[in-house]
Amino acid sequence: MNWSEIEAQMPQDSATPFRAQIIAHLRDCSGFIPEAILKKVVVLGDAAGRRMLWGIGSTGMQNFYLTAEVAALLPPEVCSTLPIKLHSARKTYLDSYEGPALELRKPEDLVLLDALSGDPFPRALARWIQRVKARFPNWQGFVPADPAFEADEREYKDAAADKLRQALAAAQDDRARLEALHGAMAGINLLQWQVYWPLSPKGDCDHAAMSLAVSALIAAVPDAQGHPAAVASFIAAWMQHCPNPTRDSARQVAEFALMLLNPAEALLLRRSFLDAMYFEATGLRFPRGEAAQEYTAELGFAHRIRDALRDKGLAPRDLMDVQSLLWVAFNAKDVAVTPPTEPISDVRNAAMTTPTNLILYGPPGTGKTFATAYEAVRICLGDAVAVPLRVDRVGLMTLYRKLVSEGRIEFVTFHQSFSYEDFVEGLRPTTDKAKDDNLESDTPATGGFSLRPHAGVFKQISERARLDTGTVAEIRLDRNRNIFKLSLIGSDWRARLAKSLEDSRMLWGFGGKVDWSIAEYEQFEAVKARWCSDHPDANGRYADISGTWSFRSGVEIGDYVVLTVGKNQIVAVGRVSGAYEFLAEEDEFPHARRVEWIWSDADGADRSAFYPEKFSSFQPIYKLDDASIDWDGLESIVYNRDALPPTAGARDFVLIIDEINRANISKVFGELITLLEADKRLGCLNEVRLRLPYSEPRFGVPSNLHIIGTMNTADRSIALLDTALRRRFTFQELMPDVSALRAALAERGLDANNLDGINLCRLLTTINERIEYLFDRDHQIGHGFFTGCTDKAGVEDVMRHKVIPLLSEYFYDDWSKVAAVLGDRAGSGQTYFLEAKRLAPPDSLAADDMGEEKWRWSVRSDFDFAKFQAP
Repeated sequence: MNWSEIEAQMPQDSATPFRAQIIAHLRDCSGFIPEAILKKVVVLGDAAGRRMLWGIGSTGMQNFYLTAEVAALLPPEVCSTLPIKLHSARKTYLDSYEGPALELRKPEDLVLLDALSGDPFPRALARWIQRVKARFPNWQGFVPADPAFEADEREYKDAAADKLRQALAAAQDDRARLEALHGAMAGINLLQWQVYWPLSPKGDCDHAAMSLAVSALIAAVPDAQGHPAAVASFIAAWMQHCPNPTRDSARQVAEFALMLLNPAEALLLRRSFLDAMYFEATGLRFPRGEAAQEYTAELGFAHRIRDALRDKGLAPRDLMDVQSLLWVAFNAKDVAVTPPTEPISDVRNAAMTTPTNLILYGPPGTGKTFATAYEAVRICLGDAVAVPLRVDRVGLMTLYRKLVSEGRIEFVTFHQSFSYEDFVEGLRPTTDKAKDDNLESDTPATGGFSLRPHAGVFKQISERARLDTGTVAEIRLDRNRNIFKLSLIGSDWRARLAKSLEDSRMLWGFGGKVDWSIAEYEQFEAVKARWCSDHPDANGRYADISGTWSFRSGVEIGDYVVLTVGKNQIVAVGRVSGAYEFLAEEDEFPHARRVEWIWSDADGADRSAFYPEKFSSFQPIYKLDDASIDWDGLESIVYNRDALPPTAGARDFVLIIDEINRANISKVFGELITLLEADKRLGCLNEVRLRLPYSEPRFGVPSNLHIIGTMNTADRSIALLDTALRRRFTFQELMPDVSALRAALAERGLDANNLDGINLCRLLTTINERIEYLFDRDHQIGHGFFTGCTDKAGVEDVMRHKVIPLLSEYFYDDWSKVAAVLGDRAGSGQTYFLEAKRLAPPDSLAADDMGEEKWRWSVRSDFDFAKFQAP
């Protein structure tokens, strides 16, 4: 067989793009070729006769079941043991299957397939170099230098290093050295401001103690051998003398100082991209341990890259060049293998962009709503994609609808009843009894309802934009999954934790020595009936029943589990990766599920960092309330970083607000008025976060969310736009445009200067000139009224049913002015659109009593376009 045949027989589902990437990877570098395809399994073999099975999952997870010979090619840390019952036909191909397997969940895991044909490092390095050259086409190495690469990646670091050295040379004491280091960090974008804030003059660290720590760190700069110990000492001081400290913030500050002052022997790697690049190069997770050990491993990784680059003649000058290469490669991962069905690719710069706050305003019919579609596509995909589509309405709207379906564009129309609760968040009634189920009581849940926070359209798209990782391999938790709390009970919980981590399992001791794996126990009532047959006094809220069912069936593969101690401490977080297992040989904990542990710490983390309510001791396992989970807080614990700002690779998102001035702006936006400003967005210099009135977690607006509004200047039923909002937006006027009218008709092969004998351009221009003279320029008639016309009947229909009623509204039913706009005059004997009949005074009134003649105006049954005849 060949790969084309395999692809033709693959199922078409949500996992199709990922499988396409796997096939491309296997074809290019694994050495394994397809031998057969069975039901949901592909048989692969290599030239040495080794075999493995690819289990074609319908979800993101794709499993490879290996023989011992194939597993021997891989580091033992990357293999797991998955339960599988091989059909006899499959055993023909894999008769020696013993359980080792590869679990591929995301594109970054493809590096594990590289390891099947040897060390994945050379291929990873080749990809990194390819990405750098894609970003900088003239880059051929570090010496001679490429000006574009130097300007973007090196010069500002060298300038910061020079500034820091000069400041340190002038420093007379420890406090001055701390201020010099803080000034260097604040003057460059290598670190987020939250990292070094404790050292700022307004920071809340013990400045005297940290001044000594900074001086000790700087004193260690010349001794490269002592750098790991210096980093460890600085971290220890930081943890002792800074409030709410994190090891990673201290590590970043220490590495920043060492790299700028000794770039030949030190470098700074943010943890997120160190983890991603290390995994891509080795197939292994970056080793965690003591601070000195971690920094030593980091240096070893950097030295290997530096030496490999030198072997290729690329001449890195120091480890700062290594850091630059890794950073560019990390932020250009879209150059890697792309699946055929990849969603629309971005061509915008992955770096943080300045948010767009734009309002398009003008009279009705000037194309404001269509213009928002163009601006939204341009923001999301860039000028190179959008500009050619400006004259291709069908192509533009196709891309627009595609972006809407991907959730990158949202559209909402404001109106007088629109409120803060619709736009940001409000309370909605719910009968969800999830919280009742966790009460320490055997009393059934009530049938009442409660009010729960519900996110409005703005908060929804803000969160979507903030959590987007784009093409960057940024690690985030899947916020669509459930989280289950599992208690570690008893004084020996540390031993149970260690066993769970060692075995990659979560364990359950309730439910007796019953094998709950058979299919009928999928249902809660079946579990209850089985347990009550031996324990008639039990009820459904017993842990042996409800807890066992939750452990066996309630927790789905992909859900998260947090191991807890007491009511306030979590000690491990993992993602469930396997179905229920019955361990007959175990007496105390005979029930288990496979778990991929993401984070663990026997010292624990405080529950309040991500969940407001104390854990219940009544039920050892239950699902946490979705609405109460602070995912950012949990990510901060798991990944030891600030999870709130968007990542560097986050794509752009757009919220379109039609008729933005029809709502009570100050009421709808509330405190968001402040958050909309460009410098107040998440990750920006003056970032602002606040607590919304109904939900606990702090909220901020990401810089990759852009807002486009439209405003009809002719709507007299509303007040002027809120001054505070006006200051935060830029305004772009859209007026009637005869050239746009010509272009719209030309797309359909029609001539706006001669449409069935009518010169539409002259008609539109004449009407608007008269409106501006009699009223103002904001009440003109837009070209959009006529773009759908195809003949004279169509023009008549627009004039009769749209233009004339609108003019009547503009002039408050003063038909003499409507007639003046249309060129009609009472008593002239020649009318074009309106006709007037002189009214005779009633019997009781004399003509002189009224002071002037009275006319009854009416719309003609047929229009005369003689004044607008085409030449």
